Amino acid sequence: GRWWGASASSHIADDHLANFIRPNNVHVFVVTDPPSWCAASAETRAAYRAGDIAAAQVEFVRQVTDAFRGWPRLHAALVPA
Repeated sequence: GRWWGASASSHIADDHLANFIRPNNVHVFVVTDPPSWCAASAETRAAYRAGDIAAAQVEFVRQVTDAFRGWPRLHAALVPA
């Protein structure tokens, strides 16, 4: 699905953390492809286009971790388009 970034998704993540994720101690999976990652910086997009998928993945995971406040059962992946 579309990833809007940590700041745009924080209110949704906070609500999910409070009302579903923490009470049920669930695993969270966030997966998107580069065209659906709206919060990727120009540098990250350039790195991905140049084939540096690892650098793009690191930034994506950082954004997801920030949005979900470091939830320990978080899994994030940037998948090829």
